[in-house]
Amino acid sequence: MVRGVLRNRPEFKEIYSTPNGGKRSLVTASILKAEGARAGVWDCFDPFPIIIEGGAMLPGLYLEFKTPGEFLTDKQIEFGEALRPRNYVFSIVHTPAEAVEAVEMYTKKGVGNWQGEKTRPEWLAAMKQRGQI
Repeated sequence: MVRGVLRNRPEFKEIYSTPNGGKRSLVTASILKAEGARAGVWDCFDPFPIIIEGGAMLPGLYLEFKTPGEFLTDKQIEFGEALRPRNYVFSIVHTPAEAVEAVEMYTKKGVGNWQGEKTRPEWLAAMKQRGQI
């Protein structure tokens, strides 16, 4: 899915995915673990830092691709909660178009659609209605 997002948007060329999750052989899983892969890391990262109003720096955006009705794992919540105090921004997306929209919202306004472990679809809908995402 990341390739689809990047293919038509060269300005997103710095975004990369992390090799976590998915079905793998034990050998591949062992190699990835030895290289530092760990459970809970979100799917993609945009390492483009931005400065928002007031001068705060946001060091990057994490994206997590989910199917409708799918939620973050406990490990993904832990990962997000650990990095949010460091000003990283997080968005949950379902389609390549939503990924593009999330990156644009981050680069223009410094916002993401995940504000902590209580974020669920009903919260996201309310945030969209208020124009926060």
